[in-house]
Amino acid sequence: MVQTRLTPLRPGRTERDLLDALLSTQTEREVHACLDRSGMLDDGLWRPYGGVENNSGTFFNQQASPRGALVEKIVNGIDAVLTAKAFEHGDIANGSPPASMFEAARRYFNVRNGRLAEILPTQRKAIATDAVQVVLSGQRHPGRPTISIADQGEGQAPGDFPATFLSLSATNKMRIPFVQGKFNMGSAGAVPFCGTHHNYQLILSRRHPEAPGSGGPWGFTVVRRRPPRADERASRFEYLAPGGIVSTIETDTLPMWTDSEGGPVERAHGTLVRLYEYDIQERAAANRAFSRMLNRRLYRLPLPIQVIETRGFSRGSTEEIVPGLATRLDEDTSSDVEHGFPVSDRLKVKGVGWVRVSLIPFREDVDIADWVTASESVIFTVNGQAHAFESRDFFRREGENGANYRYLAQSLLVEVDCSELQNIEQLFMGSRDRMRDGERRSTLRSALAAHLRQHEGLRELNHRRREAALQHAEKSTAKTDEMFEKMIAASPAIAALLTGGVIPAPVPPRPPAPATPYEGQRFPTFLRWSKGGPHRKKHCNIGSHCVLELETDAANDFLSRSVDPGILDVAPSGWSVSERLWNGSVRIRLEPPATAQPGEEIPICVTLMSDAPPEVPGELQATGTLVVDPPLPPRPPRPPAPPSTPKVAPPEIHEVRRGDWTDHGFSERSVASVDKAEGKTIVFINMDNVGLTNYVRADVSRRRELEEMYKLAVAPAAISLERAVADDEITGEQAETALSAVGDILLPAVDFASKVAHGTE
Repeated sequence: MVQTRLTPLRPGRTERDLLDALLSTQTEREVHACLDRSGMLDDGLWRPYGGVENNSGTFFNQQASPRGALVEKIVNGIDAVLTAKAFEHGDIANGSPPASMFEAARRYFNVRNGRLAEILPTQRKAIATDAVQVVLSGQRHPGRPTISIADQGEGQAPGDFPATFLSLSATNKMRIPFVQGKFNMGSAGAVPFCGTHHNYQLILSRRHPEAPGSGGPWGFTVVRRRPPRADERASRFEYLAPGGIVSTIETDTLPMWTDSEGGPVERAHGTLVRLYEYDIQERAAANRAFSRMLNRRLYRLPLPIQVIETRGFSRGSTEEIVPGLATRLDEDTSSDVEHGFPVSDRLKVKGVGWVRVSLIPFREDVDIADWVTASESVIFTVNGQAHAFESRDFFRREGENGANYRYLAQSLLVEVDCSELQNIEQLFMGSRDRMRDGERRSTLRSALAAHLRQHEGLRELNHRRREAALQHAEKSTAKTDEMFEKMIAASPAIAALLTGGVIPAPVPPRPPAPATPYEGQRFPTFLRWSKGGPHRKKHCNIGSHCVLELETDAANDFLSRSVDPGILDVAPSGWSVSERLWNGSVRIRLEPPATAQPGEEIPICVTLMSDAPPEVPGELQATGTLVVDPPLPPRPPRPPAPPSTPKVAPPEIHEVRRGDWTDHGFSERSVASVDKAEGKTIVFINMDNVGLTNYVRADVSRRRELEEMYKLAVAPAAISLERAVADDEITGEQAETALSAVGDILLPAVDFASKVAHGTE
């Protein structure tokens, strides 16, 4: 144990005076002044973080955003609470700790399988208010709150701070199976986002009474960034350790907790980490955007989090219980999500492993800000925590790395649960906020895009919304079409923008949706083969795949809901590569493993299991025989197609008026959007754009002329930006912003140029 004697402070100052001052301060400047008054700014009183002199690279190469870094602090708090409970129950000492954090939540908090939706909100609040809390304090403006993360977890003894809170890449968590944090660098990532000059962070902790090493004093320290000296190339991150040791306080309790009204609460153990003037983007009250952000990034929580707002906002609650987005979806989506959703499928990605894909398309009239953001529309999770994201452009984009769902992009949320993957670190960075850019990421994105494109429910929904958008947009006149044909003929650059320059073959119309929406049973009553009788015989070629199709009356969310979920089991194990339940149809794709032999006959058994009430069977089975066939002969190569003469198809122009903005996600600043689905290029142009209407208002007599001019100018610009999005050169948001900016001046510029060309200006 490291000695914990403290070098004396300035005369008249005590360790408790210093700590009380740090707990009462809210700004970086106040912390600096407090340390100065106590004589704690001398460089000789500070030690290098992690015991590493040149450590700035580790700090600056953690999370790319302050959100991800903050979440790591909260995850550390959850780990500490679960570890404390394991100590209380003797599970670590006797070698029987829980296998996962969700198992720990079940064992210690009676949360079955970590499913917070199964317990009442009052129970969630009771857990949160005694487990982990996040407190926002300080100034409301300009929006840099001081954020405190407190937990009633295992805590640490002062002498152990250097090996725990203040370490880099230590192994103190590696052998605890149920904690999320493994790399022991989560504390470092948030520090660079504190303040603007010194990056101050306070750490206060005392060991849990049931944990080894308990019974000692409280310990506290301050972390800072020290600018480089004349002979140094980089800053150094340090912690306060007068006399080389962490400061201590001998007292039973300290005010390290906060009640729901923002008042201090004394606690006898736990940890408080305070991030002074943290650079978080969510500027409103904590119960709004901030809590929504935490719900997205802590998608599936084992324990709920208490968020306390103390900055005196006039609107909104001072307390919010954050259960994770999965729980919110279970409770609040009956009217927000499209009928039949959410659903969850399992998908085996070659070279990556099994993932579970949850699809949540929201209704068009729902305020999606409560659920999803443009930059975090696809959430890749591990054990419930977000590890990476894809933006909304993933849904809009064409090709193998896009879903081509333009009409769903604004309101679709997808979670990809990667918890079953082996060697997670090969796919995700240790910072848990982004993927490694390599073959695995590319393979996973392509497989996910293909899976989304093939989903019957998403395809039908996107088609319905497209048809509605076309009905609510007036097609331009023949004169506009004629002008576009002339412009294309005169400009090869514009012609090259249009769908490869070739008129595509017509696409047959999609059949209409069923007149009666599918309504499944909460607990299925039957499972049978779609064809082939009660005992199905299915052939499957080596090197290829086959699909098992079954019928059931299970609800679409039977396998994915948080309360009483069902289980799908497929034998032979190891053959299945995708599993989907949708509208009473179970589709299972099988691929023979390398050990399969031609002529082999293998029993098939597909089972649906659930905790059904006594009057409903809890287990349903369909059996059959799988016959392994030899590899299919290679297909003969096709003769080369004769070269075709490229023909250019002008885009269809559809005018959108104010009353139909909702169908297109438009506002008064929106200019246009492009649809290249189903073999056509359609440009929807906002004819009530504020720039257009203001310019026309000055010369109403030329209204139709100016509107035609506007459409001719806008369409090529919109198509060009859409192509840049498809090629991953810019994001969809950047394209919309650029087009909105251009929309303000496009018509005046084109009109002026026309007048100059005709000598009228």
